Amino acid sequence: MNASGAPADSRRVQYLRYAHDGDEFEVEVGQKRLRYQRRKGPRGGHIKNAGVQGYGTPTGTEVSAIIDAGQVFFVWSYGPPFQGWANPSMVGRDEVLTVVHFA
Repeated sequence: MNASGAPADSRRVQYLRYAHDGDEFEVEVGQKRLRYQRRKGPRGGHIKNAGVQGYGTPTGTEVSAIIDAGQVFFVWSYGPPFQGWANPSMVGRDEVLTVVHFA
């Protein structure tokens, strides 16, 4: 992990689910990210406390690594192109819903 610039006490992550801008995202090493969009009204309007759709839409390229660096998670993808995702992209700990570390 030293080559990644992450702190020495960082941990490798296998799976991460997080919320961002009303949507939820699942990232798992070896898989494309899945985006679960917030449910909307019949004309695309906001519905308070509606939750997210029950199915995820693949986005970006396959995830190559996820690192827990304390206050931030780094998510690396195979590429380029990364299809709109920064590489690495960063997820704040306060956005995280579920995390599974490698044993």
